[in-house]
Amino acid sequence: MRTPSRKATIIFVGILLLFLLSFVSAELDKRDPQEEPPKEPADGGNGKQPADGGNAKQPADGGNGKQPADGGNAKQPADDGNAKQPAAGGKQPATKQPTAGSNPVNGTDVPPPYDPLMPTVQVLITEPKVAKDILYKIGANITFEWKYSSSFYIKPKYIMVKAQPSINLKSFFTIANITVNETQHVVWNTAAEGTLPMSKYKLLISDEGGMDAIPKAGALQPFSNLIFGLYQSQDYEPFSCPSCSNVATSNQIIPLFNTIGLTLITIMSLSFILI
Repeated sequence: MRTPSRKATIIFVGILLLFLLSFVSAELDKRDPQEEPPKEPADGGNGKQPADGGNAKQPADGGNGKQPADGGNAKQPADDGNAKQPAAGGKQPATKQPTAGSNPVNGTDVPPPYDPLMPTVQVLITEPKVAKDILYKIGANITFEWKYSSSFYIKPKYIMVKAQPSINLKSFFTIANITVNETQHVVWNTAAEGTLPMSKYKLLISDEGGMDAIPKAGALQPFSNLIFGLYQSQDYEPFSCPSCSNVATSNQIIPLFNTIGLTLITIMSLSFILI
């Protein structure tokens, strides 16, 4: 007959074995879980279909959604429906900022406001380099160069260059009509003018308004401060004097006559004293 202590030991060992088996089974389930088969719907594996035979309910106008009044096309924006895309790399295009002297409305350059007290634009002669005793031979090419003291606010349409002789202030000779540049350069071919008088001349520089135009602020000041002379060369001719030989003979005889006269006077004076 088994004792109670032995029964208790057997029960304890059995409980311990059950506990170990449960622990081992739980660890195995964690390492290799079994996939649970998908749950099938109760209607034989097919999803619930709508009552009208599997077709979605169509609108009453024949299956098409409500169309807009312009023929079924959504209204497109003014640029053909394409929104402006950013530049490559995700950068947004730079927005042009208005600069000083520009119109922020349309981006065009506009001049600064007109100031009636701004100075006129002066002519600064750079060729010829001297300012007085300027003399040119008629028939030669004469070069004139100049620049301006500042930029034009009122830009001339063209520049007129003329030469005015001092012997006739009502006449002038046109040298050139030129467009405006920062540095101006003209060449006067005096041989092409025909007959030029030998005289002093003034160089006249003005805009299309002429020398008598009233100077305006920011416009060209008429110029007439350069004076030069034109001369006509002549061929060399040796000096000749047909009467010079007679004059030379006379000059040789006169001293002789003086000597003879003095001698006669001396003799007569001595004869008078002796008598």
